[in-house]
Amino acid sequence: MRPFWEKSLTARIVAILCCAMVSFWMLSETISFYYRYTGTQKELRDVLSWELKTIVAGENRRFDDAQRHSRALMWVWKTLSQRLSKLDPEPEPSPRTTFFPFPDGRGDFALIRRAREILGIFGDADPESRHDTFLLLPTEGVVLYRATEAFAADMQHKLTMLMSLREAQQMDGETHWSGAHRDAHGFVRVAATAIDRESGVMAGQSLRVGDLSGGSKDLRLSREPRFVLRSAEGELLWANREVSVELNQALEQLPMCAQSYSTRLKSQYAVCMPFDGPRWQLAVILPTVAVTDKVMILLRQTVPWTLSMQLWLIFVVFQILQWQLGRPLRLIVETIDAQRDGDSGRRLHASRDDELGRIARAYNMLLGALNAYHKTLENKVYERTRELNEAKRMAESANHRKSEHIASISHEIRTPLNGIMGALALLARSQLRPRQQELVGVAQQSASYLLGIVNNVLDYSRIEAGHLELAYEQTQLLPLLDQAMLTIHLRANEKYLVLSTFVAPDVPQQIWLDALRVRQILINLLGNAVKFTDFGGIRLVVERRGDLLAMIVEDTGKGIPASYQLEIFNPFVQVRAHDSGNGLGLPIASRLANLMNGEIRMSSRLGSGSRFTVLLPLQCGEVAPKLLTGRVTAPAALHAQLRSWGMEPVDGDNPLLAMPELCYLPGKLYRSITQVLRGETVEDDARSTVICPWALKVLVVDDVEVNRDIVGKMLRELGHECQSAASGDRALSLGRNHVFDLVLMDVRMPDLDGMATTRRWRSADERILDAETPIVALTANAMPAEHERARRAGMNYYLTKPVSLEQMADTLNWVAAIQLARGMDLAPNAMAHMPLLDQSDHVLRDRLHKALMDLHQQAEVAWHAKDTDGILSILHSLKGCAGQSGLDMLRERVEQQERQIRSGRWVSRRDLSDLADLIAIQFT
Repeated sequence: MRPFWEKSLTARIVAILCCAMVSFWMLSETISFYYRYTGTQKELRDVLSWELKTIVAGENRRFDDAQRHSRALMWVWKTLSQRLSKLDPEPEPSPRTTFFPFPDGRGDFALIRRAREILGIFGDADPESRHDTFLLLPTEGVVLYRATEAFAADMQHKLTMLMSLREAQQMDGETHWSGAHRDAHGFVRVAATAIDRESGVMAGQSLRVGDLSGGSKDLRLSREPRFVLRSAEGELLWANREVSVELNQALEQLPMCAQSYSTRLKSQYAVCMPFDGPRWQLAVILPTVAVTDKVMILLRQTVPWTLSMQLWLIFVVFQILQWQLGRPLRLIVETIDAQRDGDSGRRLHASRDDELGRIARAYNMLLGALNAYHKTLENKVYERTRELNEAKRMAESANHRKSEHIASISHEIRTPLNGIMGALALLARSQLRPRQQELVGVAQQSASYLLGIVNNVLDYSRIEAGHLELAYEQTQLLPLLDQAMLTIHLRANEKYLVLSTFVAPDVPQQIWLDALRVRQILINLLGNAVKFTDFGGIRLVVERRGDLLAMIVEDTGKGIPASYQLEIFNPFVQVRAHDSGNGLGLPIASRLANLMNGEIRMSSRLGSGSRFTVLLPLQCGEVAPKLLTGRVTAPAALHAQLRSWGMEPVDGDNPLLAMPELCYLPGKLYRSITQVLRGETVEDDARSTVICPWALKVLVVDDVEVNRDIVGKMLRELGHECQSAASGDRALSLGRNHVFDLVLMDVRMPDLDGMATTRRWRSADERILDAETPIVALTANAMPAEHERARRAGMNYYLTKPVSLEQMADTLNWVAAIQLARGMDLAPNAMAHMPLLDQSDHVLRDRLHKALMDLHQQAEVAWHAKDTDGILSILHSLKGCAGQSGLDMLRERVEQQERQIRSGRWVSRRDLSDLADLIAIQFT
């Protein structure tokens, strides 16, 4: 409701008036309802009282007539009885009379004839009003005049009532009312009687009390009134409706009425009147809801009209307010809006003398003053804007030059680095003395460190320029954690630091994220932890917090002073001036997390270590964790992680899980425990350069001779043919005369650069023998824009300098798969089947031979002792040593025996002897 109240003053006033008018209308309707209710209540009481009085008066007349007829008949009997007895012969009985004898009657037929004759004489005098008169002869029976009963059952009820009068004791000349009796139809019967004391003859008239509800149906009530007839003792004699529990409860509360009265019984109204004849009472009971319903009918007829009038009145008020207030206010707002849009010449109409007119005149004066001030301010703003635009242009130009300079520096640094790292990789694979190998390792480490600095500078520059794009994909989380931990484990081992990783059970196995950038964040945080921790350890914890993935890096290092904790995420900030590094690791990690809608939180105490928490939102498409089940023997350090995955670890030695790196490589631990549960051999993760099994013809295009030589040597080291070209034109010329499997194209070259050369190579006009040859860019520019340009130019892939031997081998394998898919014929690579062991290094051969024979002797000892775990551990070591040495035949034979033992079949003595012979053959 708040926006509605704030939207329009007119609407607000109309709403308030509407509420007031509706409230007044509801109040008036309530009062009207009250007075209508009380009036209707009184009206219905009066109507029912009048109806009841009419019914009682009518019945009283019938009762008076019956008493009068009874006394008259008794007088006629006394007068004519003696006279008729003296007549001879006695008169014949009247045919309109009927005699009903008593069972014990004496048979005085003369008496019976006289009674019938007298009753006939009496009835014939007024047949309409004297029917159902009777004479009761106590010793003979009952004589009836014109009995009106049409059914035998009704007659039987009537006779039963009359015969019950036989025992009545009355004074001579008095009238007596019999008790009430119900006939077969539920009507009440009663008789008025008079008795001759001398003869015991009883004269009277029988009455039937029928429907006493009168004209109540004409009242048109929702509930029909209930008429009830009660005796003086409170006995219910008759009711116009079926007797219910509610009616009985009302009758219990209704007092006896010696005289007429009306009252209210909880939810009902009651009116009661007594009869003058029998000691009966007639009452009418009406539910109060009938009054309410009748009033509601009236309301339903009047409310639509009154409500329509109210709505019409509201509409009239609204139109008046709109005309007098809403329209002027709208004109004021439109004028102000027009001035806001730039039309400063419009003014408000100030012709009115009321409050709105005074507001308009004050506003016009204010607007004139503001226009004068605005012109002065506009001149100042114009001047400042011109100066700011010039400063912005200069800043953007400087920023653009900075980006170009960084890209140029990157290219200039990466190009010699490519040669340095390539040469060092080739040198490391040659025959060197131990001291020379150590120096090569130092050089490779320094070159990698220099490459890391260049990468950090470039990454920060791309983030600042907004050129960094995220590449989300479905990623296995555990291998990603392994990759991050493997980047620090050597440096951590050198400092004797304890590494550990824990993954919570509710962390998904597959997550939709940018694996490269998440790994970069972890590597930066873990690298800082190793750098600034001298004692203790480093722990990586991964858990789920609602819809967030939390990765926590904890260390026991030096800690960060409180004065630096707010600045540590700013670029080039270092806590200590003598610390190594360039101060970009944490800023890059923080900005990468922000790009992924996440954040990095930090808590640290000086001297106690630091804790960095990376919070990233979980995207759609996550795969729930798959829990493992089973019981396994494992070192105590692995128990917490195994329990979180659903395992039941048992403390003990297990050679298959004894590798120390399993404490901080959760991916490798998960694969190892899965293989253990399946009964498979746990494979080592040691990976050497995978040599392509096919020999490719490669064209290297680069204007720098050193780069051509280094790349050519790397290709020949991997067993491939290589030709080189110093320019794009020379490469096109070679393409017209030779078919190549791969072109490694430098991007920046004088005259015809790599992009233009690729476009011409793909063109049909150049008549290249194989225009679809895979072309891979060799570029020192790591910017995404450079990679996109290469793709649009027609290149299939790109390698960023410096290129390692492993990267080159992976790319060659990928190109070989493309060429085979194209149906190109490829020659086998002879280098793919050469052992990794240098056959000319006799010292290394002798050491390897001795190590293999020592392992074989240990296997024989375990075989004699029937030590299954021991022999499996020895065979596993033997298999790894043979695999690293390139002795594939020996490795496959050891692996076969290992599987045999795991399946429950013990190896024979001959099997072990065959291993010794195979070792001897490899070194002869």
